[in-house]
Amino acid sequence: MKKTINLGAYGWRQTHWSAVFYPQDLPMTDDDDWRLSYYSNEFNAVLVPADYWPGADADDWLDSVHAEFQFFVECRADMLDGVSLAELSAALKKLKPQLAALVFPDEPMPEVVKNAFIALADGLAIEVFDVATGTTDFLCIEDDLSDLRASRATVEQFAAQLDNDDTEATIIVHHERLQASALGKFRAMLEIMGY
Repeated sequence: MKKTINLGAYGWRQTHWSAVFYPQDLPMTDDDDWRLSYYSNEFNAVLVPADYWPGADADDWLDSVHAEFQFFVECRADMLDGVSLAELSAALKKLKPQLAALVFPDEPMPEVVKNAFIALADGLAIEVFDVATGTTDFLCIEDDLSDLRASRATVEQFAAQLDNDDTEATIIVHHERLQASALGKFRAMLEIMGY
């Protein structure tokens, strides 16, 4: 039996998804997290960008998603400029029932900051994924998904290295021109592949 691969995007506030993915008759402001609820009807995971945290309401986020939805949280050194470590810790504790992992992007980070994030993850008993070193059950790809054949090859490579246990894996797609329709087609391809 193949492992389940959950699919998500880098964030849910893409302005270019307005009127294409998100309904036209709903408001589009930066703090309208009704989009998260709409997004979670289509996808099972999201990588929460570091810049979403100032003013974030983790209770609302958790109330906006279905029970199987997973939050992955991007951790960058500059995110602590907009939110304190204590505020972030409190918000992550609220998300804990559906918080899958903290994710370090492929960029340099001072060790003291990285260690603070790792200690936070340890305290929450969640995983830490480092995009630079890779991980077996998490893949973040930078692709607009315009070439599904190439995307399929990426999935096949990822799937080949997955453990054969019952746990789930996750693919997050991050690209400035990513369209929700392309992400939907990618999800359909995963389903056809048996994931």
